Amino acid sequence: MARKPKKRRPLPLVRLNLLAPILDALDTTEADGDAVLESVGLTRDAIYGEDDFVHVMAIHQFLEAAATGARDPHFLAKVAETIDLSAWPPLVKAAKTARTVGDFITYFANAAEEHATSAEQFLEVRGRTACVGERRLFEPPITPAQNDAFMTSIWITLVRHAMGTKWQPNKVTVKISNPTSLPTVFHGIRALQGDRMGFQLSFPSSWLTAPFDQTDFWAQAEHHQNAPRPSSSIVQSVRQVLKPHIGDGTRLTTERAAKICRMNQRKLARQLTDDGSSLAAIIDDLYREATAEALSQSNRSLREIASSLGYSDTTALSRSFKRWTGQTPIAFRKQNSLLDDG
Repeated sequence: MARKPKKRRPLPLVRLNLLAPILDALDTTEADGDAVLESVGLTRDAIYGEDDFVHVMAIHQFLEAAATGARDPHFLAKVAETIDLSAWPPLVKAAKTARTVGDFITYFANAAEEHATSAEQFLEVRGRTACVGERRLFEPPITPAQNDAFMTSIWITLVRHAMGTKWQPNKVTVKISNPTSLPTVFHGIRALQGDRMGFQLSFPSSWLTAPFDQTDFWAQAEHHQNAPRPSSSIVQSVRQVLKPHIGDGTRLTTERAAKICRMNQRKLARQLTDDGSSLAAIIDDLYREATAEALSQSNRSLREIASSLGYSDTTALSRSFKRWTGQTPIAFRKQNSLLDDG
């Protein structure tokens, strides 16, 4: 009996627009935000978009580069204290229904999977101690110090806000991949050495019953209610991570695609083959979708569309489009344009 192909784990993806408030903060420093983005293969258009996902390593690399560019080893810890958390997608849904700190943490752990498949959030209660944190689903090749500092700072900020005058830092313990990414004494807390697999924040379990103030979080709750989730299949997750790079003016090759996915090209090819697809097929389909969308939803000339998609000329684009659809781009646009000719 033939063995059933092993189901491949999807790429560890993160919603790209989670970086928007961090990029905004970076732009207030002397750092060259565009240079930081370019160094890790990201663009502003993709970050300020709605539905793009990237491999989590692109996130880790951007955050490390942002701290370096800002010349501040505590940059992400400081950003987390100043951003409008009511507009930060992973927290919005949780804050809508939470009544206590414990509610909020539980809802956040569930909502977080809509924005990332790279880690699992958790809340553990052992007697008088509660522990909140995350565990990564793969071991990163670099120490994700700034990512951990950002998330730890957010949780400390939230718990401090909830506890008010009852906040007691001497009852809080933090473990993080690199304690130096937080100030030496952060709101009365001295961080301890953890590992690369995620941070932990421990505090008295009695704090979980403290009331949670929803007012500051409701403004943008509905905006993110129906946002697409990262895919749970290897084929679809590769599509999601490559999509932001379609239309950036540089032709997407299989070699470049594997680098964007942060995977060995041969290994990725084998995994996609096991699921009945290939990098070339995925790339081809993404270009087909992008071309059809540009033709039907914009007035851009065929030359402009060809240039943005990295084609050498309009003839090459027309040849590909006819192979995909059986129609010329001009005929397709006449039949499918969504724009008002009047």
